[in-house]
Amino acid sequence: MRYRVLCRAAGENPAIARCRVQMGEFCAALEKPRMIIILVQAGAPVDATIAALSTHLEAGDLIVDGGNEWFPNTLRRGEELAKKSILFMGMGVSGGEVCSLV
Repeated sequence: MRYRVLCRAAGENPAIARCRVQMGEFCAALEKPRMIIILVQAGAPVDATIAALSTHLEAGDLIVDGGNEWFPNTLRRGEELAKKSILFMGMGVSGGEVCSLV
């Protein structure tokens, strides 16, 4: 089964509540340990996406941030997720979420 979850995790978007339900279904459908690549706009949208995903993840699961991000944010997110034993990796693909639509 293939899932493609497209949602913007921006605070001004009321659809985020629906995205959280979809994320739960998405995460539940993945084989454990889960490996998820996100590619959203840098900054607060990444934090919102990680927060929404992490409520559905377990120790040993992995989130990869594929967007361009300020390195100190990558370190902070890794430290925060490590407290939950969730793995985190910053991958930094040039072009961010705009190029992901190509």
